[in-house]
Amino acid sequence: MPEGAKIHDIAEEPIAFGLVAIILNFITDDGEGGSEPVEEMVSAIPGVASIEITGVGRLM
Repeated sequence: MPEGAKIHDIAEEPIAFGLVAIILNFITDDGEGGSEPVEEMVSAIPGVASIEITGVGRLM
């Protein structure tokens, strides 16, 4: 897990043909590189075919 990042929520969403999307909500520091360290970590997990950032927000 990248420094300053933590998993906030995990959910599964069926797609088709037995494929399942894993929906991960992360909270991470607002620093240089943005979400790239988290994207790289998730992409490196065996069996992950692709990732998609669906939203970015700021905690106040």
